[in-house]
Amino acid sequence: MRVYGKRGHFTTRDVEEYVAPSQFPEFGPAIRHLLHSYDWRAAENRDLPTMHLPAAGVWGSLDHMMPADAMGIYSRLLPQIVLRAVPDAGHVVAEETPREVNEVLLALLRQVYFA
Repeated sequence: MRVYGKRGHFTTRDVEEYVAPSQFPEFGPAIRHLLHSYDWRAAENRDLPTMHLPAAGVWGSLDHMMPADAMGIYSRLLPQIVLRAVPDAGHVVAEETPREVNEVLLALLRQVYFA
């Protein structure tokens, strides 16, 4: 699958779970409705408020769906955000590199808990 980078691999079970919802007749119309109603340019079309709270953003350096330059919106909306690209990971960075993602989450929790 294209969502992985160089550090992780999907299993047969991962594929089965991904396609499992497609067995239901409601799946196709629901996905079509979602894709056609989602505002893909919400950041450009809406006045999104700035939130002042601790946050963390993690993405894979090989994520072709969320390139690094797309993370700028988060810096604008969440000035306290800590951004981290995980080298050689893809779009499903939490599945592909759980250790790195957990490190970022634990650091955020420590910051919030001990603040």
